Amino acid sequence: MVWYMCMTLFGATPADDPVDQCAVVPLIEDYEPEQLFLSLMRVTEEQYAERATTLDALDSADAWRQRQEYVRETLIDMMGGLPERTPLNPRVVGVLERDGYRVENVIFESRPEFYVTANVYVPTRGAGPYPALLSPCGHSHNGKAYEGYQRAYISAAKQGYVVLAFDPISQGERLQILDESGGSVIGIGTGEHCHQGNQGYLIGLNLAQIRIGDAMRCLDYLESREDVDATRFGVMGNSGGGTVTTYLCAVDPRVAVGSPNCYITTLRRRFLSRVTADPEQNFIPQIARGIDHSDLLSVMAPRPVQIGAAIRDFFPIEGAREAHKELERAYAAVDAPDAVEIVEVDEQHGFTLGLREAMIRWMNLHLQHPTPDYTEPEIGVEEDAALQCTETGQVLTSLGGTTVFDIYREAATARISPAASLGDAGAVDGHRDATLASVQGLLGWERPEGPLHAQTLETRSEDGLRVEKVVFTSEAGIHVPTLVVRADGHEGRLPAVVYVHEDGKSADMDSVRRLARNGAVVIAIDPRGMGETKSRHDHRGDYYARYGVETDLTYTSFMIGLPLLGLRARDIVRAVDYAVSRDDVDPSDVSLLGVGLGAAMALHAALLDVRVSAVTARRSLISYKSLALNELYDCHVNVMVPGVIGRYDLSDLVAGIAPRPVRLAETLDHMKTPADTKAIEAEYAMCRAAYSALGAEGVLHLQ
Repeated sequence: MVWYMCMTLFGATPADDPVDQCAVVPLIEDYEPEQLFLSLMRVTEEQYAERATTLDALDSADAWRQRQEYVRETLIDMMGGLPERTPLNPRVVGVLERDGYRVENVIFESRPEFYVTANVYVPTRGAGPYPALLSPCGHSHNGKAYEGYQRAYISAAKQGYVVLAFDPISQGERLQILDESGGSVIGIGTGEHCHQGNQGYLIGLNLAQIRIGDAMRCLDYLESREDVDATRFGVMGNSGGGTVTTYLCAVDPRVAVGSPNCYITTLRRRFLSRVTADPEQNFIPQIARGIDHSDLLSVMAPRPVQIGAAIRDFFPIEGAREAHKELERAYAAVDAPDAVEIVEVDEQHGFTLGLREAMIRWMNLHLQHPTPDYTEPEIGVEEDAALQCTETGQVLTSLGGTTVFDIYREAATARISPAASLGDAGAVDGHRDATLASVQGLLGWERPEGPLHAQTLETRSEDGLRVEKVVFTSEAGIHVPTLVVRADGHEGRLPAVVYVHEDGKSADMDSVRRLARNGAVVIAIDPRGMGETKSRHDHRGDYYARYGVETDLTYTSFMIGLPLLGLRARDIVRAVDYAVSRDDVDPSDVSLLGVGLGAAMALHAALLDVRVSAVTARRSLISYKSLALNELYDCHVNVMVPGVIGRYDLSDLVAGIAPRPVRLAETLDHMKTPADTKAIEAEYAMCRAAYSALGAEGVLHLQ
């Protein structure tokens, strides 16, 4: 069996072929370079059509109220539930006296020892209790001290509002992963949000749970103040603060008036714009469950909501307008047509003057007294240090306490069960069935069907090898470019190796040739979005960067309920279909060989397709739990499966593949460095037991 030779054939020599010698895509007639993106959009459009049908059927105020409850419950479910309310333990650590207002620097605990740094702007004119505005911050490095945000807070305080502004996690004084200099190891704001948000996906939690939890506890704190009228709460925020404002409008009935700015659009429009957003802005599977931005705000009806939109924003203005029209339907249904509006400014993304003024006018209209001619006065802002609540400028170095990772590690640990005891064949079969059900459920798995339409586009001979350039159809619109390599002199039906390398089918052609010379028909493929089929869309930075094209595609796949890893596993199964259709392949001996990301894909595909005779996984991640239980990790989100922690791990896939041969080689830890041998043996001890129970000890190899 060629499988036994696979691991002796790989060297570190990079591909030495000119690109055109291995290129298949230029030969494919009418090839669409954005085929992966367009396939995701086809599903998106189908799910939007289902949502439109649902909305069109809402023919009464009662129907809309039922929809509101569905949206609220679904949002809470997608974030992983609302956190428990625990003692806030608030304390004022400093006061700034200013003309017409004062600023109190406050620290409280939104969860036990999870410290929130906040500034409370309190009017010093007039008599309380005052209406209060909560303002979640957008993605500013200095959080609550950002100049544009300060202007909004001070303006509101001068209008007679108590304003609470707080640092979001990973901004201002609440960086979560500190380096030796007190900065962020990962990156302030979006850097840490993506890093930790991806960890949350694995666990089945959304980072928005922590963001919303902090905001709700801010309202709890405001309620506790004697100078605040808790019946008059407004929430206003910009960008990432607009995100939290929107969520808070949906989940917390204490919000009397909402004003999200530079966030509201439609997710369909955002997908089409190819803008990547942080994990807290991507709920799973939000599109499949029919929830868009307007749905979240519709929960407020008949309470007033104002959408603030910038015409030149990267959140598409067309989507903001569409969301507003949908909201008008909801507000009309509950007889409050004047309680929703959209304000547009001809600006780029930001809490600019026009939006700040419109927000104040809206809050005044609904919380105290109309001021249709309101204009922002001259504002003197504070230096960052004056608004600082901690001695060092960072919670972790001043107070220590709990981090996001601590919260996630605790949640992951609670979900992870002890390894299954697989001492007999019955236990192995039961474990396989349970793992298969979990994999199918989390991947939204459907076995790909339909004609392959396989075409051999070109054949050439080189140094005793026959190289075919082939394309087959995995599903409608997905063409898989393929190289088939077979050595001359081998007669009859041969074993086949479906080869998937994370860097593309031609990344290591020397190894492919050696496999062929050792008697295999090598079928090297580029699953959707890999190798030659990578998107050609212009993007910021590296293709695989935190905000790169691959990240955007992966998040989109999550939101429609079809994780990208599973879609690519479909292409591997279709490659097996192609292999067994060939006259020169032994259909009983089709193995998979995956490298890097391809290794995780191959393990999933082998469990899902019993025709696979064996698997070699080279440079595979040791486990998903290693990503959840270590604060730092170096794996792209494209290898992840949302909600996988506590459902299955890569070792469960291997145990499920038994008794078919599996070889793991050059296994990597969470930092993509060679995993410790003892750690590998410990992680896969269950697999050794499974193979032993089935009398197949000699075909499981771990390295």
